[in-house]
Amino acid sequence: MMKPCGGHAATSRVCSSLKETRLVAACPWLLLLFAAIAFAQTTIERAEALRQAHDYDNAKVVFEALLKANPKNADYRARYGDMFYERFNPTDAQKLYEEALGIDPKNARALLGMAQLAADNYDPKANDFAAKAIESDPKFYQAHELMAKIALEDDNQKKAESEADAALAIKADAVDAIAVKASIELLADKE
Repeated sequence: MMKPCGGHAATSRVCSSLKETRLVAACPWLLLLFAAIAFAQTTIERAEALRQAHDYDNAKVVFEALLKANPKNADYRARYGDMFYERFNPTDAQKLYEEALGIDPKNARALLGMAQLAADNYDPKANDFAAKAIESDPKFYQAHELMAKIALEDDNQKKAESEADAALAIKADAVDAIAVKASIELLADKE
């Protein structure tokens, strides 16, 4: 006869504590749910770790599996788009960002991706996308950094400094914001 929850010691302890809350009947389903959540988290972490390690071929395989298993997850699409953006493939990056925004129009990562693509082409929509990313996630310091860089390129030092300060208020070691501030100081010294 099979023991509840497969008889494994760890799962039995979980089931024992669930008995106290009268969730015995749901125990196998809860365990499956917890396992699925843990697997999904581990998989996105693995995809990001492979990407950070510059193992793009294996990261691509993991991202593709994630998208197949989670077709409505906008964040996974945007993160995959980030990898293509980093690898100088703006066409595929844009496609993934647009798909992510089709699923979640307020996905800050996808909005920032679109802003970066627009900024690369000196498109004035870059600021609009970045502003939407900040509106969607006020702690998304990378959007402030991008707006600071765009303002600096447009010779609007006041806005560049303001956006850099906003990024630094969120993350004290925001590298691009620090670079913008240093550039402003360098330009001021040349005048």
